[in-house]
Amino acid sequence: MNYLKCLGIVQCLWSHEGSLRRELRTTLSLPEPKSIKAIARLFSTNRLLDPERDWLARAQYVERPFRRLLNGQSVPYSSRYYDQLSLHLLYRSLHQANEACNKLWTTIELYKHAKEDELLCNQFSFNFLGSSSIPTLHYANCSALISLMSLFGVGSFVTRTPTLEFFNVIRTANEFALNRRDDYLRSLLGHRPRGWHWQVLETYRGLREHGVEMPMVDIESCRTLLIARNRCHYDVLGHTTMREVFGFEEYFGFLPTVIASVSKAIDSLCEVLGTLPNHCDKRFQALRIVIPHLFALFQRRFISEV
Repeated sequence: MNYLKCLGIVQCLWSHEGSLRRELRTTLSLPEPKSIKAIARLFSTNRLLDPERDWLARAQYVERPFRRLLNGQSVPYSSRYYDQLSLHLLYRSLHQANEACNKLWTTIELYKHAKEDELLCNQFSFNFLGSSSIPTLHYANCSALISLMSLFGVGSFVTRTPTLEFFNVIRTANEFALNRRDDYLRSLLGHRPRGWHWQVLETYRGLREHGVEMPMVDIESCRTLLIARNRCHYDVLGHTTMREVFGFEEYFGFLPTVIASVSKAIDSLCEVLGTLPNHCDKRFQALRIVIPHLFALFQRRFISEV
């Protein structure tokens, strides 16, 4: 089975039948285990994760366990389907951490090239990069948070027939629980944030506030980054100048927040798996080593904590 087929949001699993039961939960389900050490113990007993084999390339498609959940059937802890869904969330966590690292790396390479190397067009300036680099930082940050939530047992998928519906699947101590996303957000937060980007940030915050021991991230800075992303991508379309996206200071202001988020996602995966099978941890470590050089190029103050 194709590895990438098992990673992203599962789409178009099947056509809905008239008899399909949707007895979905309305009470709040919180993911288990709640600590990274306990998650490492959980995966050490996963019957489908064999560290001696190329388990990452042996992704098992998860249509059957998802079908069971949508039909109102249980996926209990003792079942193979439980291990299968849990491993699917681990694949997703690895994939999203890799995406976060790649997006972050891309912005850093862009600024280094624009500042230090010969340009293809001499009229270009690194001051123009904000309209691309700030939104990319936001996407990297979201990928890091999704990686952490997936590792801790919160996943998502969408069905498209007969109508578009979004669901959250939650790993609990006894079974996997299924919730419509809107219902889950209301039970977790007391309201449903508008837009997927806000939902990612607020779901992460809500899970922590309910006792899930995911790493602390600067949610307020993440919100500010999202607002900046909206301004750079969309608000600028109504302007006649580059004023709102001109300059590089804002990029360097957000960079430590995103580096911290990506670092926590990769470090958490390393606590569970050791060296990562997709080598994302090695690439990120190489990136961290050169970050001070980028700050020096732009005469920015490097914050050692990043």
